[in-house]
Amino acid sequence: MEKLSFKLLALHKIDISGNGGCSNRSLIALSSHCVLLDEIGCRSCFVTEDEVGFALRHSPNLMSLKAGDFFPSPDLSSTFGKSLIYARALRVLDLYDHGDVDGLPCSVVKAGIPLEKLRIETNK
Repeated sequence: MEKLSFKLLALHKIDISGNGGCSNRSLIALSSHCVLLDEIGCRSCFVTEDEVGFALRHSPNLMSLKAGDFFPSPDLSSTFGKSLIYARALRVLDLYDHGDVDGLPCSVVKAGIPLEKLRIETNK
């Protein structure tokens, strides 16, 4: 995925959900090289909360993020919620099995993101 990301510079949308071959490095490469990326789907793949946060911080055109079932971050200073302040274009946030169900809407409000759709699904 890393090498492919260099050739997909005009990519707007990608869904790597359920792809066991996609990892943190894949998400970092995509969000670093595909500057026009405005929609990411990454459910049930091998990414961590930190890398989903990285995508939020490094994809200024990101309008839709569908993520979930990701591994929680061992570093609490770099949480998903804190990365939301960088997602100024985000309109759709669809999360599955995110640990901080109660705090996430507060993080969205604090970040001032004008979401049009917020969906939080939990397995609990």
